[in-house]
Amino acid sequence: DGTLFHIGSSRFLVLEQNGRIRWVLEAVSPVQYKGRRATLGTFVEITERKEFEEKLRVISTTDELTGLRNRRGFFTLAEHQMKIAERSGKRLLLFYWDLDNLKSVNDNFGHAEGDRALAAFSHVLRRSFRDADIIARVGGDEFAALVVDAGENDIPVFLVRLEEKWATILGGRKQYDGLSLSTGVAVFNPLLPKS
Repeated sequence: DGTLFHIGSSRFLVLEQNGRIRWVLEAVSPVQYKGRRATLGTFVEITERKEFEEKLRVISTTDELTGLRNRRGFFTLAEHQMKIAERSGKRLLLFYWDLDNLKSVNDNFGHAEGDRALAAFSHVLRRSFRDADIIARVGGDEFAALVVDAGENDIPVFLVRLEEKWATILGGRKQYDGLSLSTGVAVFNPLLPKS
């Protein structure tokens, strides 16, 4: 028993009374029945397939080490946000960081320690930005954040918050001596013509 919702041409969503969602695919074939044309319809449950597709989508857009979006996930979501910003007239901020001297951490303390530094910086990013913002590891030691509905005046707020949290992580850890950040910021203003 459940409620059937039509999702597209041949897909249905069944919401069971216990709250579980099941996906159903309708297959329709023309047949002859007692000398007349008829239609034979069958329903096939595809819940496992849909759940597997969702897992693949998450895996393909998530950085395994940090749990942040990866390059593909970032650009997919960023493109969508830019379209929304163009329609709404709201600004976006793009922050970009390169974690400098990570190679020295890897060389002197091992790649596991370098991975911990990357994970630590991703934690700092999560605590420095809002849930609505898109945060990603876009390269080996390169990170980006797209901040929605923010402008030039908001830049110092985000940078100070991040630098304070990053300094706390670095403080007193000999293995992170020499680590620093190169930071870049760009403003997307949909009200200004593109050149």
